[in-house]
Amino acid sequence: MDIAALKLRREELLRQVAADMERLRKLKMVKMYRTKNDLSELQDLIDKWRTACQTALEELHHMTSEPRPPMGKLISDWKVNPELVQFDVETDSFL
Repeated sequence: MDIAALKLRREELLRQVAADMERLRKLKMVKMYRTKNDLSELQDLIDKWRTACQTALEELHHMTSEPRPPMGKLISDWKVNPELVQFDVETDSFL
């Protein structure tokens, strides 16, 4: 092999090492994220948030003057996504 071919091979290997190092860095980040963020704990927090939000919406609904608008209208007026609080628009109730 001549010097030019060796230089090309060296550059190719350096690029491959850099790509492998980047992949390893990303894999380490994924591992750290998974160990740091326990998905069951995250789901528990989501459930607590949803329950608190539903309670707040129900209390707000009871505070409105008569005649009370349907809960679905109150939720849409406050621009809350019904799916996030598990509200069924058809039955006008929480799931």
